[in-house]
Amino acid sequence: MKKKANRFIGLSSVFVLAGSLALYGCGGGGDTPPTAGATNTDGETLSSQTSGLTLPSEVSAVPASSTPSSSLYTALRNLSSAVAALPATSDYANAKGAKYIKEPTIDQFEIIEEVLNAVAQTNYSDPTNINNGPYKAMVAMTDENQGIEIKKLEPWVVDSRMIVVDGQDVNRVLCWIEEVDRMNPTVSKTIKAEMKIYAAATLSADGEILDLGTWELNVSFSDDASNFFVASAEPNPNGGSILRVNEYENFGPGDEHTMKGVLYRAGTVGYGKVLYTDYDSCTEWPCTPTNATAKYAYNTDYLGVQKESAAIIYKDRSLTYDMTHRYGLFYDENATGTGPTGKAIVSGDNVMKHYNFGFPVVYTSDNDGGRYYAYYGAWQGRHQLWGSEDGGFAADQQVTKESWGSGAAETYTIADPLLGSFTKRTYVDATLDDIKNVPVETWIDKRFDLFFDGANWQKCADGWIDFSGPTCMGFDNNPKSMTTYTPNGELIVGPEDRKWVGIGRWDNINSLQKDYVYIDSTVVNPPSGYSSPGFFEAQQGQNGLQAKDPAVPYTPSTNDQLWVSIGGSIYIAYVGFPHADTTTGWVQKELQEFDTRNWKPVFTGTNSPFTPDMGREYYMNSNGVNYVIKRKANVGSTADDYEAFLEVQTTANPANCTATDCTDIIPDAVDYLRTPWDPNMRYALVTAAADPNYLLVKFLTDDINTTSVDESAVTTVYSQGAWGLQGWNNGTDTVAGTTDDFPVDALGAAVTVDEWGFPTGGETDRPVEFNWEYAANGGWGQQQYLKDISGNYVILSDPIMLNAFDATNGASVTKTLMLQYDGWLHGLPDMHQALQQNDWEMTTDLADKIINIPAGQEVTDGTNGFYLKPLDTSVFLAVVGDTTGLTLPDVTQADAINLTTDVPDYTAHGMGTMPVVTTVKYSEGVLVE
Repeated sequence: MKKKANRFIGLSSVFVLAGSLALYGCGGGGDTPPTAGATNTDGETLSSQTSGLTLPSEVSAVPASSTPSSSLYTALRNLSSAVAALPATSDYANAKGAKYIKEPTIDQFEIIEEVLNAVAQTNYSDPTNINNGPYKAMVAMTDENQGIEIKKLEPWVVDSRMIVVDGQDVNRVLCWIEEVDRMNPTVSKTIKAEMKIYAAATLSADGEILDLGTWELNVSFSDDASNFFVASAEPNPNGGSILRVNEYENFGPGDEHTMKGVLYRAGTVGYGKVLYTDYDSCTEWPCTPTNATAKYAYNTDYLGVQKESAAIIYKDRSLTYDMTHRYGLFYDENATGTGPTGKAIVSGDNVMKHYNFGFPVVYTSDNDGGRYYAYYGAWQGRHQLWGSEDGGFAADQQVTKESWGSGAAETYTIADPLLGSFTKRTYVDATLDDIKNVPVETWIDKRFDLFFDGANWQKCADGWIDFSGPTCMGFDNNPKSMTTYTPNGELIVGPEDRKWVGIGRWDNINSLQKDYVYIDSTVVNPPSGYSSPGFFEAQQGQNGLQAKDPAVPYTPSTNDQLWVSIGGSIYIAYVGFPHADTTTGWVQKELQEFDTRNWKPVFTGTNSPFTPDMGREYYMNSNGVNYVIKRKANVGSTADDYEAFLEVQTTANPANCTATDCTDIIPDAVDYLRTPWDPNMRYALVTAAADPNYLLVKFLTDDINTTSVDESAVTTVYSQGAWGLQGWNNGTDTVAGTTDDFPVDALGAAVTVDEWGFPTGGETDRPVEFNWEYAANGGWGQQQYLKDISGNYVILSDPIMLNAFDATNGASVTKTLMLQYDGWLHGLPDMHQALQQNDWEMTTDLADKIINIPAGQEVTDGTNGFYLKPLDTSVFLAVVGDTTGLTLPDVTQADAINLTTDVPDYTAHGMGTMPVVTTVKYSEGVLVE
């Protein structure tokens, strides 16, 4: 459905179906409002009421609750005792969550959610915005690209008035929205929306809509108003509300969009009918979609939906599944001091007030003259500019961020790209409990030999092989017994695995190497002839080694030897002691798939024992958080056998690393960089901003692999990646590479190392380490910064990394979460794709995987405490299988609705041109200070 997806990216298309609720969010400010009874420049009589009339933050075709006063979802709204202590005026207290029924067939109204999320950011009903003239609010719109949330801000000019019409107070809200044509970026248009609100909506304590208020909305998408959206809401004499909508847009020959609908909506009963352009009627493009009609009705217990003449599908309103899409993060009651942007923190503050996570920009392309949007953001300190223009961004291209507070709009210049990222790695103490039950990805390079004793395979565990015997030697260089090795899942590569396994031996008879794979009952599609687990002859296939077909089993003889190598990445988890799946405290997770849309693994639920190698450091990553775990002993298979550290990465940028001061990245005592395994190759970071290689790593010694240039004499960038670079001092003779050179720690103190360059003083005494990622052809590792008008680089905040905490999924299974927040909460299971593949029908299996975090969940980043709060929640209804004996709603009620005469017509609002406003009052709903 590519065409449908593209149509609704722009705000004009978003407003198409949701303009009715845009009433909720147009707002801005001025100073003292005019006196009541006076008239404005349009001749309207001003009201004495100083606050606007609030409309709902969403409208679904069916209420989320079947009774006006009941709450089916109290668990998500219960506040902890600590949250109750937050000020009643705090951002936390004022943040209103919304929930709505997700019903695929009548989801023509779902776009309303997107618009309401946007317009709710404008605070139009705030007293400071009433009758104070036009103001500007930056409204965040989001899109998704390869698992990354891409955000842009659109400027809305708003004029919120309280006037008197026929003796009644009316909130008249005028919104002008400039919209760029995505298909033709050189063209823009102004959407004009007039909203007249006669009565505010009523919400329950849970945020569920009880009635929609009384209002009218007229939106024109073109100067002649031939493209429009009209909506109205009024009380239903039988209770609840009647919502009417009428929308039409013509995008060219054969490309028209129509939607007309009437909804009779109350908590216990209701029905409706909608005519819409059915993009699902097209199986390929180009295509002219047909229009379709859907009817529905609901009573206290059930919902019935019918599309065209298809059979009616009934759903159970009491059997529901919640799925929260968006959360807010707020400082707790202990918050003090100032935030990253220097503002004083107040208990209950939205963290968005104190972090600069990034911002959208707009620019006129130097390439084609088109107008484009882009987003400037950062990940683990790596700055990047994301946008839709083909060919990337040109250096010195000017971009504009709408003004943030008083003054002119802020203009920036795109700096030359940095072709690499240089990152300092420091460590703080951690414990295994910090990652308990959290699957973490780790890179492995495991090599060992197996020896067959005539009955079993034997392995030299926690030691090394002296092949003169062969003899198993301990790390103390004393002989030790081999241990029986039972082949297991670590030797198997699944179809979705990110690891590889090599198994082989030398065939003395045929004087060649033979390759093998291990197969057991878990292997999908084993070769013909397979009957029992074992090693089988293999050959190279498209995806690595594959068993020969038909199967050729390997029958070992006494003293036969196999060598095994395992590389790539696997997912492991520390599960603690004791545990049913392992005796080592660790398991390896079986990977079902890797979801590249949200960049997260999905596991089958099958675990196999995992034993960390003695003395080896495991570099582990969980949702962007890095840990280093080392098994130091084997005194009882307990957590005391391990050392654990949290790695903090600090990426060198123009603010923390200059020619005069780069000590935040490289201690003064560091004279050069090198790896422990190659002392002859030395490097340095370029810190002079005027140098064309600024913040890139260069050679200090000649590279023996090249003959055309002497890198020690000619400045040459190290155009490969390097992991584990250490900082070294020249020693007392100040000559690099001599015997008195020594590595230094993060504070510049000397570190004792062995002949291979590895520390001997324990984990607390280790050289400062760095990673160097070179961006070949603009790939991973490249950075792109913006500069302000003074030439200073614009440095952004990193996402807030939250410490691990436990939450339960829909199956009441406890899961340990490690999340991060940058305006969106990342790290939760994302069921969007699975639901889409299942035609948006929620099943028990899918619902069991969902994790909804309750309001008031306490979290911390190790420094500050926060509370999470759900802001947007979908409610899915379960399908009723057998309807025998049930009291079902009468869908034929909707037959009485006439979608020609029962919908409103567009009424000209005479709004005129967009007022000129240069100062932004709100950004994403937050007051700009």
